[in-house]
Amino acid sequence: MFLLQGWWGGWMKDWFIEYSLHGSDEQKRLDKAAADKERSTNLKTAWGTTFAASFAVYVFFVLFGAPLTSHMPQTYLLALLLSLLIVFPPVYSIGPLAFFGNDSQALVNRLTWVRLFAEFRIHTPVERAFVYPTIGTVLGCWVGVIPLALDWDRPWQAWPLMPAYAAILGYVIASLLALTASTTMHLADEHIRSLNQQREKKSS
Repeated sequence: MFLLQGWWGGWMKDWFIEYSLHGSDEQKRLDKAAADKERSTNLKTAWGTTFAASFAVYVFFVLFGAPLTSHMPQTYLLALLLSLLIVFPPVYSIGPLAFFGNDSQALVNRLTWVRLFAEFRIHTPVERAFVYPTIGTVLGCWVGVIPLALDWDRPWQAWPLMPAYAAILGYVIASLLALTASTTMHLADEHIRSLNQQREKKSS
Protein backbone atom coordinates (compact mmCIF):
# COMPACT_ATOMS: atom_id res chain seq x y z
CA MET A 1 0.00 0.00 0.00
CA PHE A 2 2.87 2.38 0.80
CA LEU A 3 4.54 1.76 -2.56
CA LEU A 4 1.27 1.99 -4.47
CA GLN A 5 0.21 5.25 -2.85
CA GLY A 6 3.74 6.63 -3.20
CA TRP A 7 3.62 5.98 -6.95
CA TRP A 8 0.07 7.30 -7.25
CA GLY A 9 0.91 10.42 -5.24
CA GLY A 10 3.88 11.15 -7.50
CA TRP A 11 1.75 10.72 -10.60
CA MET A 12 -0.93 13.01 -9.15
CA LYS A 13 1.70 15.62 -8.27
CA ASP A 14 2.96 15.70 -11.86
CA TRP A 15 -0.62 16.05 -13.07
CA PHE A 16 -1.30 18.83 -10.54
CA ILE A 17 1.86 20.70 -11.60
CA GLU A 18 0.80 20.56 -15.26
CA TYR A 19 -2.53 22.20 -14.40
CA SER A 20 -0.82 24.82 -12.20
CA LEU A 21 1.66 26.08 -14.80
CA HIS A 22 0.85 29.36 -16.53
CA GLY A 23 2.59 31.77 -18.87
CA SER A 24 4.95 31.12 -21.76
CA ASP A 25 6.61 27.81 -22.51
CA GLU A 26 9.87 29.06 -21.03
CA GLN A 27 8.13 30.21 -17.85
CA LYS A 28 6.36 26.85 -17.56
CA ARG A 29 9.66 25.03 -17.97
CA LEU A 30 11.31 27.13 -15.24
CA ASP A 31 8.36 26.68 -12.87
CA LYS A 32 8.35 22.94 -13.44
CA ALA A 33 12.09 22.74 -12.78
CA ALA A 34 11.63 24.68 -9.53
CA ALA A 35 8.83 22.33 -8.49
CA ASP A 36 10.98 19.29 -9.26
CA LYS A 37 13.76 20.63 -7.01
CA GLU A 38 11.36 20.70 -4.07
CA ARG A 39 10.04 17.19 -4.73
CA SER A 40 12.11 15.44 -2.05
CA THR A 41 11.17 18.02 0.58
CA ASN A 42 7.51 17.77 -0.41
CA LEU A 43 7.69 13.97 -0.21
CA LYS A 44 9.10 14.04 3.33
CA THR A 45 6.44 16.56 4.37
CA ALA A 46 3.69 14.44 2.81
CA TRP A 47 4.78 11.27 4.60
CA GLY A 48 5.16 13.12 7.91
CA THR A 49 1.73 14.68 7.56
CA THR A 50 0.23 11.29 6.64
CA PHE A 51 1.60 9.63 9.77
CA ALA A 52 0.53 12.57 11.95
CA ALA A 53 -2.96 12.41 10.45
CA SER A 54 -3.12 8.68 11.19
CA PHE A 55 -2.91 9.40 14.92
CA ALA A 56 -5.66 12.00 14.61
CA VAL A 57 -7.84 9.49 12.73
CA TYR A 58 -7.09 6.90 15.42
CA VAL A 59 -8.37 9.26 18.12
CA PHE A 60 -11.42 9.94 15.96
CA PHE A 61 -12.15 6.21 15.70
CA VAL A 62 -11.85 5.74 19.46
CA LEU A 63 -14.15 8.68 20.16
CA PHE A 64 -16.73 7.18 17.83
CA GLY A 65 -16.74 3.74 19.40
CA ALA A 66 -13.64 1.81 18.36
CA PRO A 67 -12.25 -0.47 21.11
CA LEU A 68 -10.19 1.58 23.54
CA THR A 69 -8.36 -1.09 25.52
CA SER A 70 -8.24 -3.86 22.93
CA HIS A 71 -7.47 -4.13 19.20
CA MET A 72 -5.25 -1.04 19.38
CA PRO A 73 -2.88 -2.16 16.58
CA GLN A 74 -5.82 -3.06 14.34
CA THR A 75 -7.49 0.30 14.95
CA TYR A 76 -4.28 2.17 14.23
CA LEU A 77 -3.68 0.22 11.03
CA LEU A 78 -7.17 1.18 9.85
CA ALA A 79 -6.39 4.82 10.69
CA LEU A 80 -3.10 4.55 8.78
CA LEU A 81 -4.91 3.02 5.80
CA LEU A 82 -7.36 5.92 5.65
CA SER A 83 -4.53 8.43 5.98
CA LEU A 84 -2.67 6.80 3.10
CA LEU A 85 -5.76 6.90 0.91
CA ILE A 86 -7.07 10.39 1.63
CA VAL A 87 -4.19 12.45 3.06
CA PHE A 88 -0.99 11.56 1.21
CA PRO A 89 -1.94 12.38 -2.43
CA PRO A 90 -3.36 15.88 -1.82
CA VAL A 91 -0.66 16.82 0.72
CA TYR A 92 2.09 15.76 -1.67
CA SER A 93 0.55 17.76 -4.53
CA ILE A 94 -1.04 20.79 -2.87
CA GLY A 95 1.06 21.01 0.26
CA PRO A 96 0.08 20.59 3.91
CA LEU A 97 -2.81 22.49 5.42
CA ALA A 98 -1.07 25.35 7.25
CA PHE A 99 -3.32 26.74 9.97
CA PHE A 100 -0.98 29.42 11.26
CA GLY A 101 1.26 30.36 8.33
CA ASN A 102 1.05 33.95 7.11
CA ASP A 103 3.14 33.73 3.94
CA SER A 104 1.46 33.70 0.55
CA GLN A 105 2.08 29.99 -0.15
CA ALA A 106 0.56 28.94 3.18
CA LEU A 107 -2.47 31.13 2.48
CA VAL A 108 -2.92 29.66 -1.00
CA ASN A 109 -2.63 26.11 0.37
CA ARG A 110 -5.14 26.84 3.13
CA LEU A 111 -7.66 28.37 0.73
CA THR A 112 -7.22 25.47 -1.70
CA TRP A 113 -7.86 22.91 1.04
CA VAL A 114 -10.95 24.80 2.20
CA ARG A 115 -12.27 25.13 -1.34
CA LEU A 116 -11.79 21.45 -2.14
CA PHE A 117 -12.61 19.63 1.08
CA ALA A 118 -14.98 22.03 2.86
CA GLU A 119 -16.81 23.73 -0.01
CA PHE A 120 -16.34 20.90 -2.56
CA ARG A 121 -15.73 23.41 -5.36
CA ILE A 122 -13.75 21.57 -8.05
CA HIS A 123 -12.11 23.40 -10.95
CA THR A 124 -9.94 20.78 -12.65
CA PRO A 125 -9.94 17.01 -13.24
CA VAL A 126 -6.97 16.55 -10.90
CA GLU A 127 -8.88 18.27 -8.10
CA ARG A 128 -11.78 15.92 -8.78
CA ALA A 129 -9.35 13.02 -8.47
CA PHE A 130 -8.52 14.30 -4.96
CA VAL A 131 -12.04 15.02 -3.71
CA TYR A 132 -14.09 12.11 -5.04
CA PRO A 133 -11.84 9.35 -3.60
CA THR A 134 -11.74 11.15 -0.25
CA ILE A 135 -15.52 11.18 -0.06
CA GLY A 136 -15.73 7.59 -1.29
CA THR A 137 -13.20 6.38 1.28
CA VAL A 138 -14.93 8.05 4.21
CA LEU A 139 -18.38 6.88 3.13
CA GLY A 140 -17.12 3.37 2.47
CA CYS A 141 -15.50 3.13 5.89
CA TRP A 142 -18.65 4.42 7.55
CA VAL A 143 -20.91 1.98 5.68
CA GLY A 144 -18.47 -0.84 6.41
CA VAL A 145 -19.09 -0.47 10.14
CA ILE A 146 -22.76 -1.44 9.79
CA PRO A 147 -22.25 -5.23 9.41
CA LEU A 148 -20.18 -5.29 12.60
CA ALA A 149 -23.33 -4.73 14.65
CA LEU A 150 -24.97 -7.90 13.32
CA ASP A 151 -24.65 -10.93 15.62
CA TRP A 152 -23.69 -13.41 12.92
CA ASP A 153 -20.25 -14.18 14.44
CA ARG A 154 -18.61 -14.52 11.05
CA PRO A 155 -14.80 -14.24 10.68
CA TRP A 156 -15.12 -11.33 8.24
CA GLN A 157 -16.99 -9.35 10.90
CA ALA A 158 -13.84 -9.05 13.02
CA TRP A 159 -12.73 -5.48 13.67
CA PRO A 160 -11.63 -3.72 11.49
CA LEU A 161 -11.89 -5.90 8.36
CA MET A 162 -15.19 -4.61 7.02
CA PRO A 163 -14.40 -0.87 7.42
CA ALA A 164 -11.00 -1.44 5.77
CA TYR A 165 -12.40 -3.39 2.82
CA ALA A 166 -15.27 -0.93 2.39
CA ALA A 167 -12.90 2.05 2.52
CA ILE A 168 -10.73 0.58 -0.24
CA LEU A 169 -13.82 -0.28 -2.29
CA GLY A 170 -15.20 3.23 -1.80
CA TYR A 171 -11.85 4.68 -2.88
CA VAL A 172 -11.78 2.62 -6.08
CA ILE A 173 -15.42 3.32 -6.99
CA ALA A 174 -15.05 7.04 -6.33
CA SER A 175 -11.85 7.16 -8.39
CA LEU A 176 -13.68 5.56 -11.30
CA LEU A 177 -16.52 8.05 -10.89
CA ALA A 178 -14.00 10.91 -10.95
CA LEU A 179 -12.48 9.52 -14.16
CA THR A 180 -15.92 9.11 -15.72
CA ALA A 181 -17.03 12.62 -14.76
CA SER A 182 -13.82 14.22 -16.02
CA THR A 183 -13.97 12.30 -19.30
CA THR A 184 -17.63 13.22 -19.83
CA MET A 185 -16.97 16.90 -19.17
CA HIS A 186 -13.95 16.89 -21.47
CA LEU A 187 -15.96 15.31 -24.30
CA ALA A 188 -18.78 17.79 -23.74
CA ASP A 189 -16.35 20.72 -23.87
CA GLU A 190 -14.80 19.38 -27.06
CA HIS A 191 -18.25 18.98 -28.62
CA ILE A 192 -19.23 22.54 -27.70
CA ARG A 193 -15.90 23.83 -29.06
CA SER A 194 -16.42 22.03 -32.37
CA LEU A 195 -19.97 23.42 -32.66
CA ASN A 196 -18.69 26.95 -32.04
CA GLN A 197 -16.00 26.50 -34.68
CA GLN A 198 -18.59 25.32 -37.19
CA ARG A 199 -20.77 28.36 -36.44
CA GLU A 200 -17.79 30.68 -36.92
CA LYS A 201 -16.98 29.10 -40.27
CA LYS A 202 -20.58 29.44 -41.44
CA SER A 203 -20.80 33.06 -40.32
CA SER A 204 -17.55 33.92 -42.07
